[in-house]
Amino acid sequence: MCSAARWKRVRGPVHELLRCMYDRRVRSPADADAERHTDRHRDPCPAFHPDPGVQCDLNSPSDDGADCNAVSLVCPRGMPVSIPDGATAILDVTGTSLTTVTLGGSAGNGSNDCTLGAGPGARCLNGASGTDGQGGCATELDCQSQQPGVCSPTINCYFGPPIPIPNDIASACVLDGFQTQLCGSLDLTSRNATFATSLLAAVYLTQNPDAPCPQCLNGTCSGGPNVGQACTGVGSKNTTLECPPDLGTFVGALSVSVPALGTATSQLVNANSLFCPGKIVPGAMGFDNAVLVQQTGTPLGGSTSLSMVLAGVFCVPATGSFLDGVGNFPAVGAFSASGSADLSQVLPLLPGLP
Repeated sequence: MCSAARWKRVRGPVHELLRCMYDRRVRSPADADAERHTDRHRDPCPAFHPDPGVQCDLNSPSDDGADCNAVSLVCPRGMPVSIPDGATAILDVTGTSLTTVTLGGSAGNGSNDCTLGAGPGARCLNGASGTDGQGGCATELDCQSQQPGVCSPTINCYFGPPIPIPNDIASACVLDGFQTQLCGSLDLTSRNATFATSLLAAVYLTQNPDAPCPQCLNGTCSGGPNVGQACTGVGSKNTTLECPPDLGTFVGALSVSVPALGTATSQLVNANSLFCPGKIVPGAMGFDNAVLVQQTGTPLGGSTSLSMVLAGVFCVPATGSFLDGVGNFPAVGAFSASGSADLSQVLPLLPGLP
């Protein structure tokens, strides 16, 4: 599906990434809203449990908290994580067939918005000099560490700027990159779109709840290895790849496969609340007895400039590190992304369209 040919860029601003980790203590939507407007670091979580067999529909509003409408229902140790606003991902049109447009990874304008896969080679995520003095590695030992995932394929493109996770002394900064290129297709007859990719999330334990990731303030990096250097912040969180965290605070990496991100409904169903292979703690999205996790995208809208909302529900596998105990991995995850595609130069090439 993802050929190397490059025809035309298709831009898609990535609005939201939700990391949904299991936590037995759940608060009501009213409590969640109150916390967002008061002290984000406190842990108010009252005892709140949905009825057995609750269906977790991320798109269905609820007044009584009986579903997963507000992903912020999960308490701080399992709070969903949003990619900072202002992020952009670019894809290339790689082919056409009748009424279908095929998209693949793009070099974009650089690592901030490209969607190419990782490699060649591997690098130390903890900042170690590796085998070549530049961080190159073949095994974890080359990175002077035995942490699983510390020697990972070289990331070329990032899924948004650094992601801050405020959580008191466990506050962390996440660098999320594409392991495989983002690719997919647009069906102009059914008005549906489907994409697939895999991501690598490198976690850095910065222990700074006020600024888990270095920020770009007044045009310079507030911390990290590039402190004091010039930068341009992205979105309201003012994080940027120009201001990375201290790589020596690396604690682990999550490898996440997203096999189906699309405009249709995506869901996981399990009568025993064990949604993912190897999962031993039942539940998802903070609900002990959830039997369904569901999220729905929005079909292609428009004519030559198409808008869409992509949605996907998936499993986050175990890492083999202490992160498994913190996030109860394997765990359920979900994210959505809104985007647009300018096909004004492509539509004349489609023989299946009038």
